[in-house]
Amino acid sequence: MPLVAELTSNGKVIDIDDFNMVSFDIKKLSKIAPDTNTPETIYDREVTGALADIENIRDYINFKPLQIRAQKGLANYSFSTKNEDINIVFDARILTRDRYGRIIVDKIADPITVVVRSLRIAVKSKIQVSDLPFSVGSVLNAGNPHGILFNLSKINKNQITLSDNSPYTLRIYDDVANILVKDAINVSTNEYLFQDTGILNKS
Repeated sequence: MPLVAELTSNGKVIDIDDFNMVSFDIKKLSKIAPDTNTPETIYDREVTGALADIENIRDYINFKPLQIRAQKGLANYSFSTKNEDINIVFDARILTRDRYGRIIVDKIADPITVVVRSLRIAVKSKIQVSDLPFSVGSVLNAGNPHGILFNLSKINKNQITLSDNSPYTLRIYDDVANILVKDAINVSTNEYLFQDTGILNKS
């Protein structure tokens, strides 16, 4: 996964900067309990004691704090994870000294949180015939006025259905013509009733 730091001035990237060094670091790492979906802190740079040991991250992420030289105002770094559900808080720092060793620039970027999850989405479609309740079905007659009711859920790698698992983004494809017919439907709950008559009349 890539990390990119931009060296900016007045909101614009300093694309002539090939000199400054940027250090990437982890501020905090938490693992997610599979049964409760709650975070447990594994490493925290801001505390003392066992949790402040950077070696704690070894089982969860391939990462070493490094200094990267900026190229055209951008510093790039990559990391990978180890098949664990984790939250990682990264930050980046630029520290520049003059020829006499005096600090002339010392800035830390706002931290960013990267969320890593191993999830699959289960989709169950239901249709309504006449005045009967919506029920699982695969055949929808063209012109059906009721639409299609989608039940959505997210299941983690331990096959546990998450209780708080929205939002979703749906897209509708024509699998015969192999084309996208409806793009980016944002769904904020676990149910969505699709009633686009322009598409349903062609089903």
